[in-house]
Amino acid sequence: MVCRMLADDTRTRPRREADALPPQRPRRADIQGLRAIAVVAVILDHLVRWPSGGFVGVDVFFVISGFLITGLLLREHETTGSISLRSFYLRRAKRILPASLLVLLVTVTAAFAVFNDSRAADVLNDAFWAALFSANWDLVLTGTDYFQGAGPVSPLQHYWSLAVEEQFYFVWPCLLLLVLLLTARRSRGVVAVVLAVLAAASFAFALWESAQSPATAYFSTASRVWELAVGALLAAVSPALRRIPDRLRPVLAWLGLLGIVASLFVITDAMPFPGPWAALPVLATAVVIAAGTGGPVRLLAPLTNRVSGYVGDISYSLYLWHFPVIVLATAFFAEGTALFLVVSVVLTAALSVASYHFLEEPIHRLPIAEGKAVTRSARAGRMGDWQHSYLARFRFGSLGLLGVLTVLLVAVALAPRVAPTASASPASASSSAMTSQELANGIETALQQDAWPALSPSLDEVMSGPQVPQDVTACGEVSAAPEEECSWGPADAERTMVLVGDSTSLAYTEAFREIADAEGWRVVTRAMFGCRFLGLTFANDNAALEAACPGRVDDAVAAIDRIKPDLVVISNSYAGGDSAATGKEVTLDEWSEALRSIHTRISSAASAVAVVTPPPSSKDVADCYTNLSTPADCVSIVSEEWTDFFERDSELGEELGVAVYDSRPWFCSGGMCPPFVGTTPMKLDATHITAEYARLIAPVIRSELARDELL
Repeated sequence: MVCRMLADDTRTRPRREADALPPQRPRRADIQGLRAIAVVAVILDHLVRWPSGGFVGVDVFFVISGFLITGLLLREHETTGSISLRSFYLRRAKRILPASLLVLLVTVTAAFAVFNDSRAADVLNDAFWAALFSANWDLVLTGTDYFQGAGPVSPLQHYWSLAVEEQFYFVWPCLLLLVLLLTARRSRGVVAVVLAVLAAASFAFALWESAQSPATAYFSTASRVWELAVGALLAAVSPALRRIPDRLRPVLAWLGLLGIVASLFVITDAMPFPGPWAALPVLATAVVIAAGTGGPVRLLAPLTNRVSGYVGDISYSLYLWHFPVIVLATAFFAEGTALFLVVSVVLTAALSVASYHFLEEPIHRLPIAEGKAVTRSARAGRMGDWQHSYLARFRFGSLGLLGVLTVLLVAVALAPRVAPTASASPASASSSAMTSQELANGIETALQQDAWPALSPSLDEVMSGPQVPQDVTACGEVSAAPEEECSWGPADAERTMVLVGDSTSLAYTEAFREIADAEGWRVVTRAMFGCRFLGLTFANDNAALEAACPGRVDDAVAAIDRIKPDLVVISNSYAGGDSAATGKEVTLDEWSEALRSIHTRISSAASAVAVVTPPPSSKDVADCYTNLSTPADCVSIVSEEWTDFFERDSELGEELGVAVYDSRPWFCSGGMCPPFVGTTPMKLDATHITAEYARLIAPVIRSELARDELL
C-alpha cells in the first residue's frame, strides 16, 4: 500500500522526456572483476569444496547489488525529482526473470528425466518457491542446513540468495522514496543514517540468530539485509568517497582485494555465519568499491583485465546454471572424478555464455516502456533497429533451438517408463517364514542384481510417504501423543516392552509390533525424532527439538518406572554430532558414559534391556536412485564410524549385561548393503527402514531375542 501511494505521488510530478530514464554511467571494470571473483569462488566451493570460504562469494554479490541499485535510484531522484517504481520493477524483471525462469524450466524438466519421481517432485516444489522469490524461506521451513545437508541436495538450492535480494528490493525502493519525500534537503545524509541504522540492526540480529539457529541464519533475509545495506550506504555517501586522494585509491583497492581473498581461505563452515564472519568479505568488498568510486583505479589488473570483465558480465548466468549442472552431473558421473569436473565446467560455461548472449543481452536491450516520457515513435524506432539486425535474427534462432530442446526434454520426462524386472530372491517368500539364512541369501542375491526389480511398494512411493508408519509419527513429535495412542497389543497382556531412542527406534516399531503380536505382548513406544535416549543431548539445528529432548528422555524414564516392562529396547542413530551442553563433538568415551548413565536410570524398573543397532548406511536412496541408476549405485558400505559405535556399545553391553544386537546381518553381506531384498525396498532415505522391510526382518529379530531368552 505504501509503495502504491508513493508511486501515485511520483506520477503527479512533471517529468521531462530526456529525464524519463535514470542517467547511465559507464560500467565499472573493478566491480565486474569483483563479480568474477565472487562467482568463481562460489562455483569452486560447490564443485570441489575449495577454498574453505568459497561460499562468501554470495556476500560479495550482496554488497555490489546494494551499491549499484541504490546508486541508480538516487541518481534518478536527483535527475528527475522522483523515482519511478514502475520503471524500477520493470528493469528488475528484465534483468532477473528471463534467465532465472529459463534455468528453472530446464532444471525441472531435467529432474523429471533423470531423478526418481519423488525427488523430481521436490525439485518442482523448489522451482515454485524460487519463482516466487521465496526459496530461502522454503529452505528454512524444510530444515535445510547449507553446510550439513543430510539428504539429496536440491539443484535449485542456490536460488536462496536471489530470493534474499529481491525481498530486499520489494521493500527498499519504497522506504528510500519515503525518506526522500520527507527530506527536501541533505537527503543523501538522511538516507545514509537510515541505512546505517538498518545495517546495525540487521547485523545485531545476525549475531543472535547465527548463535541460536545457524541453519536459519544462513538463509534468513533479516540476517542478510545488513550486507545489502552496506553497499547501499556506499552509494549514499559516494559524493564524499569521490574526494579520496588518487594516490590512496590503489592502496585501498588492494587492501580490500586482499581482504576478500583472505576471507576465502580463513573462513570455514564451522564459524558463525553470517554473523559475525561475513563482515570480513563484506567490508573488504566495500573498501574496493569505495576506492573506485571517484574514477578508475590504476594498478588493479586482477580485477580490471578483460577476462575478469567478461566473467563478471556473465556472472549472473554462471551463478544460475552452475549448481543445477553440478547436481545433475552426479547422476551420470562419480562426484570428484576428472570426468565429473570437466563435464560440469564445460557445460556450465557453455550454457552461461549462450544464456547471456542469446537471452539476457537481447532482452536487456528491449525498449520496454519504462515511463510516460518514452514515446511511441522512439519505441518503434528502437524496436525496428533491434529486430532487423542480423545478430538479433541469430539470437531468435538460438532461442528457438533452446525451445525445441526444452520440448524434447519435456517429452522424455513425461514418457511412460517401464520398470526393469529382476528375478525374485528367496526373500520374497512370506515374511512369517523368514529365517536368518533365507534373509542372508536374499541379501546376496540382491547384491548381484544389475537391474531394478518391480518393487512393492516402489521406492518412489516410500520416499514420498512418511518417514515412519503414519500411526507412529505422532508418537515421536516434540509434543508426543498420549501413551495410550502409542501402545499396541492387549492392554492386559502379561508382558510389555517399551521402545526408546530416536527416529531409528521409531522406524523399527513395525518390526516390534509384529513380534509383540506373535508373542502376545503389549508394545509401547516413547521414542522421539532427533532425540537419542542417552544421558546427554546432542545439538540440533531445530531449537525446539533440542530444547524438548531432555524432557522427553525424562518422560520416557518415568514411563519405564511406571510400566516396569519386561523388556526395554534402545535404538539410537550412530551419526556423530556436537553436545548441546559443550558445543563440542561427542567422543566415543562420552557416548559410552551417556549410555551407561541412562541404563543406570532404568535398570531397576526394567527386567531386561536390549540395544538394537541402527542399519549401516553410506548411501541415501533418495539421492542414488534415479532413472539412470542401477542397484549397484545404491549399495551402501558399513562405515568406520558405525563400526566404532558398535564396538563401544558391545563392550558396554558385556559390562552391564545388556544384549547388543548387531544389525549388519539384517541389511548387509560382507560389508555391502543392497537397497532392496527380493521385491521389498530396504530404506526410504539414508537411515530409516521401510515398514515393509521391518515386517520382513521381524521373524529374524524375534528368533534372536528368543535365543537370548528375552521373549
